[in-house]
Amino acid sequence: MKPVHVNPHHVKKSKELDDNNPNKNDRKDPKTVASLVNEGRFSYPYIPTGIYAEIKSLSNLRFQAQEEITWIKNRIARWFAIYFPEYKEVYGDVKAVSGRMILKAAPLPEDIGKLGVEGVNQEK
Repeated sequence: MKPVHVNPHHVKKSKELDDNNPNKNDRKDPKTVASLVNEGRFSYPYIPTGIYAEIKSLSNLRFQAQEEITWIKNRIARWFAIYFPEYKEVYGDVKAVSGRMILKAAPLPEDIGKLGVEGVNQEK
């Protein structure tokens, strides 16, 4: 037996042919899918093997990693917006080296106030 793929849109459009009722129910769908397969209205799915399966797996891992990086960047931007809203006005970019140096020495706005202008300028 070979696995086949039946287009869900075709299932939706052809379910009315059996009983002239467009309603969807779980009892009707298998019968509709079976009739479409019987009529030859299906396609064989591409299931990669060997190196191509590994490439597909790595590609999926890359997409997941990119989504997680975006998620983390958005969380950091949210934290800055909530806890340190002035940061973006002063440095413009979260990755600014001088901004990170100041954040290491004084992570809260109150700490920067304690350092003063000279303390911030002398921070290395």
